[in-house]
Amino acid sequence: MPVVASGTFLFDAQRSGRSPHAIGNLREPDVCWQTWLRAYPPSGAESSAGFDAAGNLYFGSHNGTFYSLSPAGEIRWVALSTAKIYGSPLVLADQVIYTSGDGFCHSFSLNGELRWRLDLLPAIRNESTRMRVLRELRELPDTLDFRRKYLVTTKSWASPVQVGPETVVVTGYGAAVHALDFDGGLQWKFDLPGSAYTLSGACADPQGNVYATSFFGYGFCLGLNGKEKWRVRLPRGYRNWASPSFDVRLGQVLFPMSRGESDAKIFAVSNGAIRWESTIPGGVRGSVVFAEDSYLVAGLDGNLRWLEPNSGRITRTVRLSKAERGLWTTPAITADGRILITTKQSNLKGTLVCLEPDGEKRWEVEIGKALSVPVIDAAGRVYVGSWDGNYRCFQT
Repeated sequence: MPVVASGTFLFDAQRSGRSPHAIGNLREPDVCWQTWLRAYPPSGAESSAGFDAAGNLYFGSHNGTFYSLSPAGEIRWVALSTAKIYGSPLVLADQVIYTSGDGFCHSFSLNGELRWRLDLLPAIRNESTRMRVLRELRELPDTLDFRRKYLVTTKSWASPVQVGPETVVVTGYGAAVHALDFDGGLQWKFDLPGSAYTLSGACADPQGNVYATSFFGYGFCLGLNGKEKWRVRLPRGYRNWASPSFDVRLGQVLFPMSRGESDAKIFAVSNGAIRWESTIPGGVRGSVVFAEDSYLVAGLDGNLRWLEPNSGRITRTVRLSKAERGLWTTPAITADGRILITTKQSNLKGTLVCLEPDGEKRWEVEIGKALSVPVIDAAGRVYVGSWDGNYRCFQT
C-alpha cells in the first residue's frame, strides 16, 4: 500500500514536521488545480490537509466548514459547524476526526457520514450564570487581546493525535487533555492546572507517552493510561500557542511558549529536566520541526531560524516576510531536506516558499495570505490552503 501524503498534523504523532515524500526538481511549480471553497467572504483554510489511502483530502476552514476534496480537487462533501476550525484532522482507515472552535470533537466516515460527535465542554456549558461570570473574570487576562481589543473565544484550536493502537488525544479551551477510543468513548481525562484556556495540542513519543502544556506555564508528560509521569515549571507570562514536538533522536520534547508578540522561548526538556532554552524575538505560533541536523522555528517577526539541537543556539536566520505576524505557521521538511513554508506578506498577499536545506530560496509563488502547513505526496505534489478562499495543488 502506498504511503499517504499525511494522515495527521505535521506528518506523525511526534509532530516532527518531516514528510515521507520529496518534492520534484521543477524550478517553478505548476498549478495542478485550484479549488474555490465556495465561501463568501473568502476565509482561510489554516488546517493542513490529511489524506486517505485513495488520495482524498480532508481539512477545515475559518468559515466553520470541514471539507473533503478528491485527488482532482473536486469537493466531495462538506460538514458545517458553528465556529472556526483551526486544527488539522486525524485520518484513520475508516474515519476522519477533528475538533472545531465550538468545543466539539467530530468523527465522520470517509464518505461524509457522521459517526459520532463528542462535547468536550459539558461542565462549562451546564454551569450556572454565577459560575460562568466568575470563570470568565478569572480567565479574562488570558482571553482578552489587549492590543487588538477583542476576546478570544475559540474553544478548540489543536489537532487530534493518535497515541496508541486505539487511542486519540484531543485538547481545547476548557477541555484539558482527553483520551478517546475510535468510537468517541472517553478513556481518561487529565485536567491541566490553572486556567483551562489552552490552545496547544499534544504530541506523543513512540512509547505512547503524551506531552502537553498548560496555559499557565507547565509542561507535562502523561503515560498512555493518563497518569502524570512528570511536570516541569516554565517561566510565568509565557503562553502555549503551539503544539509541542518530540525529537526521537535526542529523546527530548520541545515546548514553544510565547509572551504576547514580544518574544518566545523554546524549551528542550528530557525526563522532566530543562536541557536548554532559546529565546526567539517577536513570538512564535508554530511548532518546532526537525531538519537533518537542526531544529527549525518560524517567528512572528517574519524570520525562519535554525537551532542547534543540543544547545538551542541560533545558527542561521532567514527573513521571509516584513509583514506584521509574517510567519504564523510551521515549516514542513521534505524527504530530500528541502523546506516548504507559507507566508503572510500583507493582509491579503502571501506566498508558498521552497528553501534549500541551507536556507537558500529555490522558488516562491504567490497564493494569497497563507498560514497552513504544506503537505507533499508521493508524486511531488504540494497541497496548501490560502485566505483568498482557494485550496491549491502544485506539481513541483
